[in-house]
Amino acid sequence: MTRSGERNALEPDLVPVLQRVRDLCGRFTEGPLPSAEVKVLRDAIEKPRPGGRELLPSRRSGDRERSEVRKQRFKAAVAELAGLVRSAASCSDADLELLGERLRELRDDGRRLRLDPESVDLGLSAEQTRTIALHLLHNGIVDTEVLMGLQLMERAAEPEDVDLISTFALIGGNYGFSALRSFKRLELPASRLFAIANRMPAEARTTFSAALGKSPGAEIGALLATLSAGEAITLLRMVDDYQGTPTWIEGNEPLAAAVCAAAENPLLMGDGSETPFSMAWLRDEIRYGAAALLGYAPCRRREAIGRLNAWLGSPRALRAVRNVVARRPRDSRELWLHRQVLDAQRDRSEDFPAGLAVRIAVPAPGSGDVCTHLLIDGVPLMPRTCGYAMPRSPECLLHKGDGLRATAEPREVKLAEPDCTEGCCGALRAEVKRDEANGHVEWEVWHTRSPQRRERFKFDAAAYDAEIARAAADFTWEWPARRAARLLRERLHAEPGLLSEWECRFGSVASWNTERSALLFHFSHPGTEPAAPTQPSLMFLYKAEIPDAAVVDDDAVRTYVDQIVERFRNNDPKRFARIVFGSKELAESLGLPWR
Repeated sequence: MTRSGERNALEPDLVPVLQRVRDLCGRFTEGPLPSAEVKVLRDAIEKPRPGGRELLPSRRSGDRERSEVRKQRFKAAVAELAGLVRSAASCSDADLELLGERLRELRDDGRRLRLDPESVDLGLSAEQTRTIALHLLHNGIVDTEVLMGLQLMERAAEPEDVDLISTFALIGGNYGFSALRSFKRLELPASRLFAIANRMPAEARTTFSAALGKSPGAEIGALLATLSAGEAITLLRMVDDYQGTPTWIEGNEPLAAAVCAAAENPLLMGDGSETPFSMAWLRDEIRYGAAALLGYAPCRRREAIGRLNAWLGSPRALRAVRNVVARRPRDSRELWLHRQVLDAQRDRSEDFPAGLAVRIAVPAPGSGDVCTHLLIDGVPLMPRTCGYAMPRSPECLLHKGDGLRATAEPREVKLAEPDCTEGCCGALRAEVKRDEANGHVEWEVWHTRSPQRRERFKFDAAAYDAEIARAAADFTWEWPARRAARLLRERLHAEPGLLSEWECRFGSVASWNTERSALLFHFSHPGTEPAAPTQPSLMFLYKAEIPDAAVVDDDAVRTYVDQIVERFRNNDPKRFARIVFGSKELAESLGLPWR
């Protein structure tokens, strides 16, 4: 086998990962590394090697082995992996090279298996562990070598290793996760964490955003004293990416000053063509996000929003975005920005009224779905009480059932939920009840992970009812496919025979912010609820393309909906929709192609 000292620099597969990452940093010396370049690098070092073996067999869909068997397999795989590391205990060049070669023969185990210091005793001294780790990090050419080196650094890293570990952290994923665990051992300050995160692609820095969010307030204060306004906004965006409102956000005056400075002159954010998108993000962050909680001087929060509206809604900004959209008429991101520019031209002085205000906002495509923001006396409820949950959609809070309407009978309403499940990370809930005698609507709000901590709010009933009615009737936030989805949903509920005629049952119809030109209609067969979970059934997806636009043409949208309805009225939808789930046998019995 080829030894590291004999590698040919002309053979890409034999170039150490460390050199590859350093070369990438050398080509892109400022700002975050390009996501596409990082993906290419990671794909190269993680691609399966011919003949590679797995210490832990893959769990395939047909694998029904018992939990105890899986535990034993996992335990045996960890033991074998630990044995490989111990085999290099001598730290001789020959044994270190042999360890690298053996790790190179493995497939995927570097990501699936961990030698956690808390549960696996390698029987090596810190010096031995660090020597092995340094060899793997300097010479490793595949992911299994590098990830093992980073894992070992969690046990033995020294301050002089920070630069080396940081290099691998830049490519994110499990590399960033293991690097961060090493930094915890070294108690790396927030300033250094920020510097590393600032070089990582935005989507790769989640773990570092979380670490920054949990940093002591004194460290964040020291960091902010060294940052420009643009860099401070980058810090705010980092912790905004992390689902949770840091304790150091509320009342933070230096960060509030940076936000106001950026609103005065958005060019301070220094992100070139992305500046208008950053302006739109910052405007909504000040309105509805954690930035609403900063330590603003009187009226400065409102003034900052006004400044951003003036920049975004200027004739120059409108001309610029229209020119781009003319060249790229199907670019949903630019169309979204066009909509933000038009929105900024409207007077928003009413954004902070007393009592309850409901505001619906749509983030940039691909960065989340529609949010129903709840402001109480101008302060957004979610970041103040439950930063790690996302506000629910208007369909859930305003249009489904009674939503947020206050009825005579007290009701429990889910206000926000995480992007995983409520069972995993909890949700924000409220009991909504009407005190008819005193003319009030009362909320009792709690997070399901801390149900004993509850807040109570009281609203004037007439003003509350008017605000909920206004918000429920507001569909100006919809894009064409989302509006078509709502209208189609209404038609299907009004004409149930459109589906029952073909022995089908309605599932859902939606358009998501990740793919704004797509309308997705799910339905199932047979047309009644299965009598038992084992009863064969099929789920279908019908997908329609409805072009995105900054301004919705209602007539065009209704025409699209009419065409879909007529197609379902005159044709069996099982024949033209795609099967996405269910019984292969049932599909074949109906003469339908399986998936």
